Formats: sequence, structure tokens, C-alpha cells
Amino acid sequence: MNSTHQINSREETYLLNEKDSASLSRETKTIRIVEHPGYLETLDAVFDIDPGIYKFEVYNKSNKSSAFVVSEEGGKPVVLSIHKGETGILELTLKSGYYTYFCPVIPTPTYSIQVK
Repeated sequence: MNSTHQINSREETYLLNEKDSASLSRETKTIRIVEHPGYLETLDAVFDIDPGIYKFEVYNKSNKSSAFVVSEEGGKPVVLSIHKGETGILELTLKSGYYTYFCPVIPTPTYSIQVK
């Protein structure tokens, strides 16, 4: 059974996969996402990206408060709550593998991230 880690602050750093974190680049890269009613618009690359620290900037353009969920394949989901019209920021360390992201509130389809 997967458990969910709720993040209440507007900006939070979370290590999604703890193995070999010392070997990752310390440069933070940004992935911008816009939440619309029924879908997510991804403005930056999410396929074949390098392992490292990523800042997800998620702007909620839907007509209600929402959530943004990121999960490593078979891993524990990380949830960020975002009020209508606001931007939530979530900083994650991504290692090689496959991840998914979506909004369970609006709801949206599930999207994929592939890390080299």
C-alpha cells in the first residue's frame, strides 16, 4: 500500500529517492507546469532528463484549489496543495528512473517523467 506525504508549505524540499544522493548534481533545474481544468500543461522537458534536483513550479489556472502529485514508479507519492490562482513550488531530488505526476482534485490524466 502506498502512503502519501502531505506537504503543507508553499515551498518544500523532499528527497524522493535517497540512494546515491551524494552523486547528484547540486544545480537546481526547473520544471514549469500549468494546471488547467482537466489537464496539465508542461512547459519544460520531462523525458530523458538528467538526474538531479528539480524545482517544480506549478501554477493553478483552474477554477478551484488543487493538488499536484509526483511519484516514483512503485514509490511513495508526494503531494503539494495549491490554491486557485497561486503557484506552488516543490523541490525534489530525482534519480534515474520513471516518475508520474497528476492532479487528483481537478482531475487530470497521469503524465510521465523519464530520468536518465
